[in-house]
Amino acid sequence: MIEFKIGISYFTSGKVNTKVIEKIGKTLVAMANTKFSFMEEGCIVLGVADNPGSCNQWKAAHGEMQLVYGAHQVVGVKQEAERYFNGIDNYSRRVCDLINQSPITDELRDYVLANMHMVDFEGKVLLLPAKNQGVSRYYDNKFYSRKGSQTVHVKAKDRNV
Repeated sequence: MIEFKIGISYFTSGKVNTKVIEKIGKTLVAMANTKFSFMEEGCIVLGVADNPGSCNQWKAAHGEMQLVYGAHQVVGVKQEAERYFNGIDNYSRRVCDLINQSPITDELRDYVLANMHMVDFEGKVLLLPAKNQGVSRYYDNKFYSRKGSQTVHVKAKDRNV
């Protein structure tokens, strides 16, 4: 119930990557719809590469090295925030705006926005939490769930509700 994203924008242009924003919304919904006995809350971590290719592209664009922490490549959001959003505060506000515009269930949106926070770790990482609250949550009126580390769309006929 943890998902890593390197950032929210394209490395070369700084434009917001709408595909990543959509994936974030669907993953938050999926985490909120998934019940794990050992974990109460899921989280998306912005500032950690989800694959070596994206980390290499980030290094080429920003000219800096990542921190390797276990199997994870931590780049932080500081470079992206300063380069394209005029600082961490504006970056956080932009993420809030994008979540507000996302077609996720209102109660989940409120939870994410109330509980998201920046952690001062290797150029800062932004945590976006999602918690199962005992009711179904939706992205664009579609139900998503986690199956292992995958976010999957589950049709009504396939749900055990």
